[in-house]
Amino acid sequence: MVGLPSSFCRIEKVISGIIHVIRYGLRWRDAPACYGPHKTLYNRFVRWSRAAVFDRIFQALAAESTATKTVMIDSTHRGRIAPPPA
Repeated sequence: MVGLPSSFCRIEKVISGIIHVIRYGLRWRDAPACYGPHKTLYNRFVRWSRAAVFDRIFQALAAESTATKTVMIDSTHRGRIAPPPA
């Protein structure tokens, strides 16, 4: 990224790697190499989880939301399911 310190780019890559592993249900060692070493991804996830970093991120995102009710996003609702034949 242009204009950002290299340490920020590394952290962004680690966060993207953690999200990728969780989103696709991968084992840490199966994380794509483009996100860095899998051990780094795992260690950062454990450290940040224990420090409640992800909780604070989600709380901040929820506080910015204007939704007045709970909204769930589920990938199973991407396509229309045809009704069973009569």
